[in-house]
Order: sequence, then structure tokens, then C-alpha cells
Amino acid sequence: MSNETPWYYPPGWDRERMLDADDKERETLTPEQLDTFRQGLRAELGEEGMEEFQMESFKRWKQREKRKQAAVAAAAVDAPLPVRDPPPYLETMNLATQRNGREWPQWGFVVFRTTSYADEARWQTMRRRWDQMIDEQFQEDDFAIPGVREAKQKLHFHWIEDPELEDASPATIITKYQDINLSSGMVHNVCLCINQASMESILDSPMPSESSRRQRKKIPYVVAVTRSANQPAASAAGDKKEEDNDAQVEYFRGYFNVAVETLLNDLFAATADDMMDPDVLGSHVKENEIWCNAFRYGIHRIDTGPIYRERGG
Repeated sequence: MSNETPWYYPPGWDRERMLDADDKERETLTPEQLDTFRQGLRAELGEEGMEEFQMESFKRWKQREKRKQAAVAAAAVDAPLPVRDPPPYLETMNLATQRNGREWPQWGFVVFRTTSYADEARWQTMRRRWDQMIDEQFQEDDFAIPGVREAKQKLHFHWIEDPELEDASPATIITKYQDINLSSGMVHNVCLCINQASMESILDSPMPSESSRRQRKKIPYVVAVTRSANQPAASAAGDKKEEDNDAQVEYFRGYFNVAVETLLNDLFAATADDMMDPDVLGSHVKENEIWCNAFRYGIHRIDTGPIYRERGG
């Protein structure tokens, strides 16, 4: 059998090169050369041989594509991930560590229950929804950021459940809070409280992951209680006579509603390690409003939706 290349192949081409050629290489051939090749191949091998040649060419093309995809995937694994800023809660902890060497064996909030104890099943349902809402605040792609996975493992909510605290006032709650011996990562200038109204909001509101807050009228909330709750009614700014309306408030109750979905990245990030005074954050939050963050539209009116405030704090 002769090893000579058949006459119908273009100059410099043979069977292996034709089978392995990609589209770019085939484009170097003229239409006349391709027609001559097809006619000669069909005349020599027949229709069945022509089909076998095309199937072999297709098989090799698929193998090349698989190798390309594997190379792209390998490059993506080896390529350095873009540097991302840590989530606000982690940034606050990092800043506190840099500032005073504080370690965070745990972090989170103390949560007091002041609801009725008549329907324990409803309370447990609320607790499950609470856990789900907290988990949603950790985005899957955040775990590529150093420290996020460890932070989630250390997150802790210290629940205080005592029938004697049913319908307890914010003043009673903050007094109890100040008497608890806690690790450093749990001691803040604010604690949380779930009363009957906030429990119902957690049970009856759509899950935060279902849609953006601006598209939801009803959002789950908890009550934030500050140290001023057990002090006589006074300006959150004390006796200071400042022109800044955010520092001078005629009256602050010492507690305000906070969205569950913003507890970590907004409330904790703002108040942990005394970064900000929660009295200032909550000083303009009315009884029928929920604090979400310190930005525009950072206040949500209960059963209505976000509202605009010139200063969201």
C-alpha cells in the first residue's frame, strides 16, 4: 500500500492534519481546495467512507473542546481570587483587635424573651425562623474571605428566657443585662428583646431572602434596648446644647426596633466595642418604625415600607 498522500489533499496537508484541523486552520484553504478534497475523498472512499471520515473529525473536535474546557477550569482554580473587603461585622471585629488587642472567642447579642409563655410551639417556630434569617446574612461567596467562616462558627446569641420577664419593661431588661457576666465579645452598649409584637413580625413577615426590603411592606424586627432605658427621661445628648439635630433629641425612650436582617452587618458593626452610641442610632426611630441602617431609606415604617430621612441614624 502506498504511503503517498492522495492527489486531492491540498499541498502540505495529509489525512491527520485534515482530521485535526480546527476552523481557523481550515479557513486558510480556498473554496476550490475544499471542494476538490471532498470530491476526491468521496470518489476514493464512497459515501460510507466519507461519513466515517467526518465522524472521526467530529470526535477529535470534541476531544479538543474538552481539553480546552479542562484548561480553563484549571486556570480558574489556580488564578488568585480578587481581593474583597470583609463584611462590616468582621471589619468591626478586626478594627477592635487592632485597636485594643481584643480577641473574639464569641460574638453576638444577648436576647431577652418577654413574650407570653402560653404557646411554646409558636415560640419554637419563631426561633427556627430566626436562625434561618441569621444564616441568610452569611453569603456563600463570603466564605472565601479570610475570617468569615471562623466568625460564623463563633457567632452566638445568648437567650434569656424566664417567665418572670413576661411583659418586662426595657428598664428591667437593661438592668438584668448589666448584671450578666459575659465574655468580651458579647458585652455591648445594647442588648436585644423579643416582645409579642416583634415575635409576630418574625413569624408573619416574608423571609428577607424572598425580595429586597424596598419591595416588602412587612419586615421582621427585634427590639434593641440601650443603657439609657433605665435612666430618667432625658435628651440622648444629655445637657449638651448642640445645633446638630442628630446629637440633640428632646426625648429618647432607650429602646428602638431593629430589622433582624441587619443585625450583623449594621447594628453589630455600628455598636460593637462601643464604635457608635446606639442612643444616637435610635434617637429618631419612632414607635411604629424599624431601624435598618444609617443610610438613606434606612428607616422602615411598620407594615408600610422604607421611608426617607435626611440622616438615616
